[in-house]
Amino acid sequence: MNPEYRYRAHPENVLSYDTLDITVDLGFYISRETRLHLSEVEHETSDIEIDTPDSVQDLTRTNFVNEWIATAGNGGEWPLVVEMHKPGEDRFDPYFGIVERVVDGAVLNVDLIEEFGEELHPDEE
Repeated sequence: MNPEYRYRAHPENVLSYDTLDITVDLGFYISRETRLHLSEVEHETSDIEIDTPDSVQDLTRTNFVNEWIATAGNGGEWPLVVEMHKPGEDRFDPYFGIVERVVDGAVLNVDLIEEFGEELHPDEE
């Protein structure tokens, strides 16, 4: 991870298995809430706002993410570290990133793909 784009973070809400609302610590007592899409995880393409998982598979994946984040609770006020980047030049494009737990160094993106890899990337063989 590039240290310039690594931030301490606090989870606010899991919208779906690939999208989280987080608060990012920018330093100097400044924080910002933002929506983060997980890098390397196949995303649903939709123009509508993400509120709840649409299928049983999505619900299972979302529950996995909720449980994964719940185990980060022992990491204090900022239990996560995120590496964030913008894929496009439009300032309204979503942020993408990698989420790591402070307590054990586990990476959500990796754990999610290991757990549901074939389902997340159905075209790969």
